[in-house]
Amino acid sequence: MFKLSKNIAFTMAEVLMVIGIIGVVSALTLPNLNNKSDEQVNVAKAKKVYSDLSTSVDRVALKYGDTKRDSNTFSVANVTKYLNASMKTKGSGATYWYQSGDCANNAVALSDGSAYCVIEVPSTNYNKDIYKNIMIDVDGSKKGLNTIGADVFYATLFIPKDTTEPIELKPWKNDSNTTFTNTRKPAEKDYLHWVTLYDNEDYRECPDKLYYQNVTTCK
Repeated sequence: MFKLSKNIAFTMAEVLMVIGIIGVVSALTLPNLNNKSDEQVNVAKAKKVYSDLSTSVDRVALKYGDTKRDSNTFSVANVTKYLNASMKTKGSGATYWYQSGDCANNAVALSDGSAYCVIEVPSTNYNKDIYKNIMIDVDGSKKGLNTIGADVFYATLFIPKDTTEPIELKPWKNDSNTTFTNTRKPAEKDYLHWVTLYDNEDYRECPDKLYYQNVTTCK
């Protein structure tokens, strides 16, 4: 005896419904995946630029550490020149970066697409030691969000007047020594420090939950 079989197929309405569900799920998940991927790239670039600048600062310290440490020897222009001597730059045509503000005329474009500039800090506020803030943009001003903590970060070059003390680059803004206890939250001035320690930018997602040495991720 032969049995009649009935062909089973999806209706057009069912197919469209499945496609719609897939589209909604993709719309919800893909932006998060893309943002996380961009964050990981920015973290890696920030750490690399900071490492390169730290190496350059070490060379500056070796060459100029015993010279007179005054605002002329370590002016913004001179510090930029000293750093550039051991950085892979694109040359002097980097004034397009941050056309307004502190980086209007002294920004430096690097060969990897990132950029940095040296910013003056009034020494009268810091016991006459010399401080220079360094702003880093990991992908240059023409790409990315151009947002502090996302692809823009601050570091501080500390040049003590006492020549027996080391010239150092610190991954935070405006200070040579900062205490990062387990009750301290990440702040704009020290986002680079957070990135170098914990390899994430979770302060952009759950800032109120994070603490140094304690809660270091949103997960």
